Amino acid sequence: MLKQSSNSYTPEAFKMFQGEFEACINCMSYPCGVVGTISEYKIVLDEKPSENIFKFDALDGSGSCSCKKFEAVGIQCCHVLKLLDLKNIKGLPEQYILKRWRKDARSVQIGEEPT
Repeated sequence: MLKQSSNSYTPEAFKMFQGEFEACINCMSYPCGVVGTISEYKIVLDEKPSENIFKFDALDGSGSCSCKKFEAVGIQCCHVLKLLDLKNIKGLPEQYILKRWRKDARSVQIGEEPT
């Protein structure tokens, strides 16, 4: 996952991602329940007393975290990375690599997918 992200992200974005990747090692996950294809987990980071809720949809492999870091910054949080590891997903899904953080962002025309 680190190699894939280093090839996709700009150096600044990769540093942010790498910090989250390293923090995911210190996360603990606890299953909370399953409704249909959606699993819910409580994620706790060792040094922080707060807990975050992550919902994972097995149907399309998407997920959302209550910390909202991805929505605010555009880089996946350590909570999501922990669950991807737990689900044995070894690559970061393309929908989580935003165009604004990609190395090839300047070469992409509006409305066009990167090659």
